[in-house]
Amino acid sequence: VIPTSKPTSNSETCYSLTFKTGDGEHSTSEGPFTIEGYGQVPEKCHSFQGAECSIEICTKTNVMEITANTVDAWEFTISGDVLELLKYKTIPGGTHIKPFPTWLDTDQTDYYQKYSLKKEVKEPEVTERIFKQRKSSICIPSKKTVVQKFLNKTIHQCRNKCKNTSNCHGYRYIGNSLQKCVLYLNTPVQRKYVKPSNPKLFCGLEVKA
Repeated sequence: VIPTSKPTSNSETCYSLTFKTGDGEHSTSEGPFTIEGYGQVPEKCHSFQGAECSIEICTKTNVMEITANTVDAWEFTISGDVLELLKYKTIPGGTHIKPFPTWLDTDQTDYYQKYSLKKEVKEPEVTERIFKQRKSSICIPSKKTVVQKFLNKTIHQCRNKCKNTSNCHGYRYIGNSLQKCVLYLNTPVQRKYVKPSNPKLFCGLEVKA
């Protein structure tokens, strides 16, 4: 990602945008193209067929405005935190090409385009295992459950933590930056953990796939 300046206040949000040049013979451009508040689009984004680059822009307005400063038309697609085209200005007698892909130049197509932006929020990886009571077991969990949380654990550590905790009847792993491991515990502790002959059983509880 080609960075821009960091936010100057809490009201600014940074967005990641990826520009990709078309594969056609005339898709490339020498530029330049300017993004409001960012500056010129890097030349490597539009100088050859299939060129692709990512940039980060920070803004208070939640929009991205791009302007052509050349008669050499550029065909491109934007992905990432872009939503929709809000406004465009076309050269008199020129043609507007609805995105995506779209075109920019100062000779035949749009010379200005304005897009709305929205920060893409990636859902954290969530892994869950559910356990059910094994009726024939002497290790019968009580109905009361408590929750115990740990941070900075891998999924394997979380799984083993539950398997080696005598009163754990399930766990939930959230693989975000905190790597949160949540154990669901029965109270009181039933008995010490004894490794079962069946690897899918422990402390009288059976893994439910």
